[in-house]
Amino acid sequence: MNICMATETIDVVTGGVRCIVEQLNHLVVMGHNVCCFTQWGSSPAFEAHFPLYPMSHLYGFDGIVICPWSECAEYVAQGPQEEKFYYVHAYEPLFPRDQEWRDTSYRSYSLPMKIFTTSSYLHILMETNHQRRVIGQLVPGGVNTELFCPGEKSDDQIHIGILNRPDVFRGRNDVLQAMIPIKKKYKDRVKLILFGNDPKPNCPKVPYEYSYAFTPTQQLLAKLYGSLHIFINPSWREGFPLPPMEAAACGAAVITTTWGTTNAWLDGFNCLTAPSRSPWVLTEKIDFLIQNENALHGISEMGKRTAANYTWAASAMRLEAAIKEGLGKNEYLKPVDMGFPPEPKKEGNNGEKTS
Repeated sequence: MNICMATETIDVVTGGVRCIVEQLNHLVVMGHNVCCFTQWGSSPAFEAHFPLYPMSHLYGFDGIVICPWSECAEYVAQGPQEEKFYYVHAYEPLFPRDQEWRDTSYRSYSLPMKIFTTSSYLHILMETNHQRRVIGQLVPGGVNTELFCPGEKSDDQIHIGILNRPDVFRGRNDVLQAMIPIKKKYKDRVKLILFGNDPKPNCPKVPYEYSYAFTPTQQLLAKLYGSLHIFINPSWREGFPLPPMEAAACGAAVITTTWGTTNAWLDGFNCLTAPSRSPWVLTEKIDFLIQNENALHGISEMGKRTAANYTWAASAMRLEAAIKEGLGKNEYLKPVDMGFPPEPKKEGNNGEKTS
């Protein structure tokens, strides 16, 4: 099949960009003809084995078009191609952007494209909030298990890691707060490591010391993951977060919130879960793993087994399956009557019903 992704850019290091590049790379291996169209940038953040073209050339492409984000959704939907798919990675109306941008992203889910998602919670949102008939095949991201693999861990300290992302909804500050009683109780026996793409962490002050690791390359990131005993994913909302899968592949026991993770992660089996915005629960989960070495190692082992099922090759095969499920089926192209009861009419100031 001739397949392309049409997106804003692949020049930045994000989970979404990694997903696009890795999936297209593996579609090439599977024998498909693939390329990518972007609004800006021509230097992919990850190694790409496919051609890259400006978005202005998209309408001349003969094949299947996949749009993974709302930035380009309207442009893609207006294109001449018969088979257009909307690959929903996250629920963008909840992103901390301006209201106009969020309204545009909300409306994008009504555009005439066939929708598939990374996780079941996004699938449900598309059905309930937007009355869309959604392709059943989920297409979560993956992990490079050759790069992300267990490393040497300290015998003297418990190393706990979180990705340093400053947006409030990413939950970093929840972990910083959760660690206050942990550091008070265990002192130097526990080390908190923040890491990310920014040279400086720019975190709020806390009454304890932590380390910050600048990880501008995937090799440095993998080495950091490999040193962790515990990795925490505290985000308030995600589509299908890659960091917990990468950390698990490296042998870290995962503590995670449940947004976007329920298809892969099961509390007490391959992770511990906590409600979002609940630092006190994170404290309890961290303390439990520190005190229970068997649980720490058991969850770490099952996490590694889980990651082994979420390779990028498997992700690309799921993507291919989603495309095949939607080909030629026009019922996926527009909102449908899902049988929900109509909203009640509002009352005006004089008590009369208004529409």
